Amino acid sequence: MAENREADGVNHPPHYTGHPSGIECISVTEHMTFCRGNAVKYIWRAGLKNPDTEIEDLRKAVWYLEREIKRLERSRDV
Repeated sequence: MAENREADGVNHPPHYTGHPSGIECISVTEHMTFCRGNAVKYIWRAGLKNPDTEIEDLRKAVWYLEREIKRLERSRDV
């Protein structure tokens, strides 16, 4: 069965499927840790889902990256 990728806000939202590469965001992020995947997700969609929240999306990406860094630092202290 062919997938319908037209205006599907649940399964294939345009702000995650509109990358010029043709790659869908989840195809990349599902191979990452939670925090890294979320950082990529927020970078990917920055300004696309809502142009008014582009800076907020980028700040969220930084937040997830900082959390991932802290997790890695803790694991090395063990």
